[in-house]
Amino acid sequence: MKRNRSSELSRMNERFQLPMPSILLAEDDEAVAGLLRRFLVDAKYKVESVRHGRAAIFRLRRARFDILITDLSLPDIDGLDVIGFARDMQPNIRILAISGFLVEAFVRVATRCGANGTLQKPFRREAFLRSVGVLLQAESRAVSARAC
Repeated sequence: MKRNRSSELSRMNERFQLPMPSILLAEDDEAVAGLLRRFLVDAKYKVESVRHGRAAIFRLRRARFDILITDLSLPDIDGLDVIGFARDMQPNIRILAISGFLVEAFVRVATRCGANGTLQKPFRREAFLRSVGVLLQAESRAVSARAC
């Protein structure tokens, strides 16, 4: 039987009293943000969500996060710019870029700018949590934001 990596991580955190991984979620669509936040909280992640790119940058300057999940289409600052700022401020952060408009060119650019993974909306809860779990288990590759 295939085990869910995210569930395994949650059980290990509870068993060994490890700190919950912290996630910054930058998503401007309130319904999508609420749903993703619920998925993450139910999986025992510590989540902070913001609706704008500038707010994400503000939070990245003031707190350390294990993962940044950002929509590529934010109302004030492009998600690619948020990825670049995140790489400058927290080089070891793991980044998941999400969008309803992920075409191959965007995936390449998001990856070049520093995203460790991409996910196209709409996606299922399991696929989303699997992507987050994979990021947590992987080494973050520090990428120069200047590559954007």
